[in-house]
Amino acid sequence: MKKFLFMIVLGFFGCSNNSTVYLCNGPQSKVYHRTNHCQGLKRCTTDIEAVDISTVAEKHRRACRYCY
Repeated sequence: MKKFLFMIVLGFFGCSNNSTVYLCNGPQSKVYHRTNHCQGLKRCTTDIEAVDISTVAEKHRRACRYCY
């Protein structure tokens, strides 16, 4: 159980101090991505924006299932 909780916390906060995430600016976009090379961004037809992770909550985005 302790390993499971540790993995959740590690996955949520990550191992690095990088707080930049990537957003597709399309009208139907609902997720944020860890890298700008994520598989989930392949269908983005508008520009991809690098933002601080603190702004993600304001835009009501959830984490990508591919890269998180």
